[in-house]
Amino acid sequence: METKRCLFCEQIVPARLVGEELLFEGCFCAPNGQYRLQHDYYAAGQDAGFRAKSELFPLVSGYIRERTEYEEAVALTEETIASIRTSPDVPGSIEEKAVRLIRYLYRNAEGPDIPVFIHRLTERYNLTYSPNLQEFIYIIDCLRQEGMLERSGSSVKLTAEGWAKAAEAEGKQGAKRCAVLLPRDEELRQAWIDDIIPGLERIGYQPMLDTWGEQRSGQEDAATMLAGCKFAIADATGQSPSVFYAAGFAQGNRIPVIWTVRQEQAEGVSVPPGQARPIRWSDTEELAAKLQLQFRKGE
Repeated sequence: METKRCLFCEQIVPARLVGEELLFEGCFCAPNGQYRLQHDYYAAGQDAGFRAKSELFPLVSGYIRERTEYEEAVALTEETIASIRTSPDVPGSIEEKAVRLIRYLYRNAEGPDIPVFIHRLTERYNLTYSPNLQEFIYIIDCLRQEGMLERSGSSVKLTAEGWAKAAEAEGKQGAKRCAVLLPRDEELRQAWIDDIIPGLERIGYQPMLDTWGEQRSGQEDAATMLAGCKFAIADATGQSPSVFYAAGFAQGNRIPVIWTVRQEQAEGVSVPPGQARPIRWSDTEELAAKLQLQFRKGE
């Protein structure tokens, strides 16, 4: 099998061309998984300047590492990579990066004071989105001094205090992301916020609402919102151009799209080829129940 050097962690691993994407498997970015990268970007990325390689690429490595651990499919395009730099989901401060580490330990330990073995520590600093090993070790030392964890070589374990803080942080931020694409009609949006969003949160999803206007729906906006989403819900009521644009962007990045439409407009609505027919609804309470049924079926 052909091998290539991962742009983001620089490990040489199996890689193969799938359509217009390169599929990388088992590198430090995705030690137990894989990710896809737009083939054209790989060539350009090799010639990237020092700033991108030292500042952006470690963030991308951390992004891949965390998403694949949550068993999310990662397909990177130039737009997706550019959005990672400013994504609110990417930690910027030492404190935010420290929280990422204790969340990782929480997910992988059976309880407080039970060790997690982080082998090859020198290659695992993407666990905190850090640019180098020095910052990673500094974060570990800060957490140790705060009484959050204990470390002996490659063995790292959360204290009872660290476990409690990590459980709270994981509960708030570990929910699976989903995108909710709504037209600009304020009454309709409010009804969804009141009835649909709480239902998604109750079943463990973190809904991401679009915030751009009808005249501002560029690739970077869509990439930022959809990054890491397990699926998108797109409401075709009113046939909003921004909804159809973002839904098309999601489909192009292999994010499943669930279409919905208000019953009175259903006959005049057509969704992109290959998509399931929209779920029809008369009111948002009815739609919430139908979406719950979809999720129970494994949609």
